[in-house]
Amino acid sequence: MEASVSTFDQILSFLASIDSLVTFAEAVFVSVSAVYAALLYRHTTKSARRSSMIQMLLDRSHDERLINADKHIRKLFKENDSSLKRFVDEDTEDRAAILIVLNNLEFLSSGVNMGTFDEEVFKRMQYSNVMRSWQMTKDFIETLRASHGNTTYFQDFELLATRWKKHPLKTIRSK
Repeated sequence: MEASVSTFDQILSFLASIDSLVTFAEAVFVSVSAVYAALLYRHTTKSARRSSMIQMLLDRSHDERLINADKHIRKLFKENDSSLKRFVDEDTEDRAAILIVLNNLEFLSSGVNMGTFDEEVFKRMQYSNVMRSWQMTKDFIETLRASHGNTTYFQDFELLATRWKKHPLKTIRSK
């Protein structure tokens, strides 16, 4: 009887170790699945941000109103001693053109600053345009803020331009 008990104990011990092994394998599988899901989510989110940024830039490149407004403020900038601040309190088409460009850049900058749009794509595709627009409109924005007592006007655009000024687009050289 003693021999059969020890065999029985051995069988129970063996089955318990298999049960522990199965539990361990299940835990590893769940952990690997969770890591995979997190990585997939991260990749999908980044891909969605990039796609939405590219789509916004494509839409922007076909917006005749925005294109004309941008051309117009470049002309105004050259004709007005490199300053647009005199247009702050004028209710004119000139001011409207400046605000069209600024509102569009604020929208894109807000999206980038909140993580909705991909900053790397935006920077690589629009760095020169954004920095030029900032230089042209900076005094307009500062005057508008002072005139209306609101320091938040176009703050996301300023934040983005300031960040890019500190960390400019790097030159890509072919080998």
